[in-house]
Amino acid sequence: EPRDFPIQRITALMHANNSTDIHSFVTNAITANQPNTIIINVDSIMDHPNDIAVYPIRLDYISFTLDVNADKREYTMAIDGIYLHYGKLSLGVRPAEETTWSIYPNPAEDALIIRGANAGDRAVLYDLQGRVIASILLTGNEDLIDIQTVQSGQYILKINNNTTKVIKR
Repeated sequence: EPRDFPIQRITALMHANNSTDIHSFVTNAITANQPNTIIINVDSIMDHPNDIAVYPIRLDYISFTLDVNADKREYTMAIDGIYLHYGKLSLGVRPAEETTWSIYPNPAEDALIIRGANAGDRAVLYDLQGRVIASILLTGNEDLIDIQTVQSGQYILKINNNTTKVIKR
C-alpha cells in the first residue's frame, strides 16, 4: 500500500558550465504532501555573474534524506519536474496535453474523418517529402478530407501542433 513518508532534507549539487566549483544547496524546510522548491541565486553558482556565457547550469546530484523516525519500508519517489526560472523566463518540461480528437479510418481509401477537433483549427495533409496534399479549416464537428485522388502511401496529418501518421491504401 503506497504511503507518504517524511523527508527531512533535500540536497542539490550544481555547477556552472565550465566551472570546476561545485555548489551545495540544502533545505530543511520540507512541507509534507506539497510541492517543495529549492530557490538558488544564480549569482552564487556563476564565477562571473555578469557573463551569461557561463550557462548552462548543471544539476549534478540531488538526494532526499528520510526522517530517521520513519518506518523502514520500500518507498518510491517521483520528481514531478525540474524548472529553471530566470527573471520572467521559465524553462522546463510540462506534461503533454491529452488529445481529444480522433482520425479514422486508418488506413483510409476515400476520405479521412476528423472528429472532435476545435473549430478554426487547420488540418494539413503532407506527403513524406513535405508537400501539402490537402488543407482544410475544421468546423469542430465531423470534418472530411477527400483523399480519393491521393496515391497510396504514407502521409502525415497535422492538426495545429499535433502530428499523426496516416496511411492510405
